[in-house]
Amino acid sequence: MRTMALMILILACLPVSVAAAGWVEISTVAGGENGTVIVGGTTNLAAENILLVEVVSASFTPTDKSEPEKFSGASGTVIVEEGSPYNVWTFTVKTPLPPDTYLVTVTHMESGTETSGGFTITEETVSEITTPVTTAETTATATTPETAPAQMPCSLVVAVFGIGVGAFLVRRM
Repeated sequence: MRTMALMILILACLPVSVAAAGWVEISTVAGGENGTVIVGGTTNLAAENILLVEVVSASFTPTDKSEPEKFSGASGTVIVEEGSPYNVWTFTVKTPLPPDTYLVTVTHMESGTETSGGFTITEETVSEITTPVTTAETTATATTPETAPAQMPCSLVVAVFGIGVGAFLVRRM
């Protein structure tokens, strides 16, 4: 009986609801004014979440200290904004990038959700995004992406109730 009470106590402490796996998508790359590049996309992460965006030249390689630096790229954070049907994010590279192929990585650090892709800048245009890849730390896969649900407020009540029942059963023994 004591084992059963302990199991009830442990089960009460487990989360009652599991949120859907988060995802981030890169859907637009466009040239802005004065040579800037605007990268944007959608996500099912809640508004106000912070994403890390990195844009790095694909031709970037480590160099000898005696050689001049040839790095092109930018990184920064953006805040997810409310959108419909999915929330949106936008990152602007304010420094003009020289013609090259660039890799874009967008990461939600809290959940480990990440996506990546690439684009090419020619003398006058920015190409479309290519090869988006999305990964998440969780093994759960969603067939239809939905907006991440808010945590259920009743989960705390259920956990407290389970702890109370477990304590009552342990005390009766």
